[in-house]
Amino acid sequence: MVIDLLLFSIEQVRYVVVELKVGPFSPAYTGQLGAYVALVDDRAYRPYSPL
Repeated sequence: MVIDLLLFSIEQVRYVVVELKVGPFSPAYTGQLGAYVALVDDRAYRPYSPL
């Protein structure tokens, strides 16, 4: 699995996952993006806790 673009919003304290595709839309792309979001949520996301 390869994520095309992973961004982090400092103001919103959120990750943004971007998957780039060329060609017509396929419903399988939705499932693939969901898998990427779950992976980032599991590996990179940490709940925000103010000091």
